[in-house]
Amino acid sequence: MNLDLYEQHRPYMSTGDLLLWRTNSALGWLIRLFAGGDVNHAGLVIWLTEYDKDRIYTLEALEHGIVLQPLSERLAKLKGECYWCALKDGYSLYRTLIGCAALRMVGTKYDYKSLFAQALGRVSADAKRLFCSEYAVLSWHTAGLPVSIDPAARPGDMEKEFEHIIKPRIRIL
Repeated sequence: MNLDLYEQHRPYMSTGDLLLWRTNSALGWLIRLFAGGDVNHAGLVIWLTEYDKDRIYTLEALEHGIVLQPLSERLAKLKGECYWCALKDGYSLYRTLIGCAALRMVGTKYDYKSLFAQALGRVSADAKRLFCSEYAVLSWHTAGLPVSIDPAARPGDMEKEFEHIIKPRIRIL
């Protein structure tokens, strides 16, 4: 996989930034079909600079729950596209709080029930089990950003719904 776009934008990525994914899988296609939009997954950027200043990670709600993994490795395995939406400059002071909130949720189980319910309507956020966009928004909300967690956001709606806190997407893969 060619990571040139990622490498070009990597120095500007920061904790709390949104990642939007368009995967070339049957599940990805179904999510886009029922939930709308051209992306089907969301995650967050996190730098653990105190421990690993040379590596960027992603935090995502995947099938086994919320996981932390190196972003470059995740991108190298991806069959699809990934977009980066940086937080607007006025929200930079929240980055540490977002990272703390997001890390505290690592290990939370995946919310399959709400994921499928989102196809038919909107669900309320539930911190006991989370799906991808629900996790990202709950991390922002817990850190104090002006975002609503009810109803839970869909990946395809996040750019428009949160345009007041994120910059327009940039393709990184």
